[in-house]
Amino acid sequence: MDYIHEIIRRYFNNRYSKTLETKIQHWLCEDEQVEAKDEELFHCWNEVKANVGNWEMKDSWNRIACRLNFRKTRMIRSKYGYAAVSFLFCILVASVWFWRTGEAVSTQIIATGKGEFKTISLPDGSTVYLSSSSEIIYPKEFNDTVRCVDLKGEAWFDVIHIQNKPFIVKSGCLKTIVIGTVFNVKDYQEDGRATAYLRTGAIEIVPAESPQKYVLHPGEYFAYDKETREVHVSVGEPPYLSFRHFTLEEIKNTLEKKFNVSIELDGTSNEKYTLEFDSATTVWEVLKTLCVLDGNLSWEMADDEMIIIGTVFNVKDYQEDGRATAYLRTGAIEIVPAESPQKYVLHPGEYFAYDKETREVHVSVGEPPYLSFRHFTLEEIKNTLEKKFNVSIELDGTSNEKYTLEFDSATTVWEVLKTLCVLDGNLSWEMADDEMIIIHVKTNAR
Repeated sequence: MDYIHEIIRRYFNNRYSKTLETKIQHWLCEDEQVEAKDEELFHCWNEVKANVGNWEMKDSWNRIACRLNFRKTRMIRSKYGYAAVSFLFCILVASVWFWRTGEAVSTQIIATGKGEFKTISLPDGSTVYLSSSSEIIYPKEFNDTVRCVDLKGEAWFDVIHIQNKPFIVKSGCLKTIVIGTVFNVKDYQEDGRATAYLRTGAIEIVPAESPQKYVLHPGEYFAYDKETREVHVSVGEPPYLSFRHFTLEEIKNTLEKKFNVSIELDGTSNEKYTLEFDSATTVWEVLKTLCVLDGNLSWEMADDEMIIIGTVFNVKDYQEDGRATAYLRTGAIEIVPAESPQKYVLHPGEYFAYDKETREVHVSVGEPPYLSFRHFTLEEIKNTLEKKFNVSIELDGTSNEKYTLEFDSATTVWEVLKTLCVLDGNLSWEMADDEMIIIHVKTNAR
């Protein structure tokens, strides 16, 4: 029928309004005059194949998919066999579009690294402010009835209003439909939440796998929990940096992207944190605040500029020493001595000491001294000094005495030796020609 041919031909040449175009899409999928419509569609298909050798199907598909507003595929029977008309129609629209225009749509892919931000001008004059570790894909020309872009990560959009040509942002979990406005979308794949904020204009948000639509008004903030699929809409501009019920892993990922740093988690935590910071905030202020709020956390900067968040503690257990010790600065640790059913939980500022011979345990409060001997034999003191000061010591004689001494960080090996000899009159020391330190034990102490 000539009128069917004319309707389809005019559709391919963009001669209908948006409202009428939608009606024609549905008309093509209706059961009336199926064979006549099939015949014309296949006629168009054969015409395209005869005139077009290759085209960029992936790019064209993204472009046409935004234009079509129906998703369900209806199987029908015609003299051409079973055909998925809606799918074929999409292919035909894409094919004939490029056959008529004589050009393939090419896409632009713009990405940012950690700590990198980019300003992008779209073909329609709209502006995108792409945040760190993000990616946006868009066609070089918006020749369709909609303007469709794909986003991974976060971006601010300042969209130019074009009558009957809405702007659509597709991200991992959200589809945001815009008329003309300034708004932000944040949807990193590794984050547990997707968010959007509307500054001016109006946007409509459709969460993934949800029939519900949410229309935001200026000043409203939308948050979607990917795990529970809960939606929360509030009033007020989002902070520069916001964590709402974030795990430590999610905070780590956000800080790495925002400040271009490398962070390692030393341990795990099931806690969730809610924090907000303004635009003057540094990564160090975030870390300090986090550790103040949670006494089980601490952070330090490693030699390779890696930030380590975790529990800070010290363990000292040399095989040749008679004691094993541990000191907890921040966090919480549990200690189980060898061959003991007893568990000891240390809290920040506590010092644990275990006597390997007697198996006695002593827990005290206070940071351990720089150098500490508690009931040490002369042999144990010798071993400790050799390791601590990188010296060689020889014992001239033996002693059954045990010594308790403490020294601060300014102590030298010579001060330790002098103090030891003052406390025990049976001891003396000297420096040999080969720089060996010799500690003498008097005969009556042997």
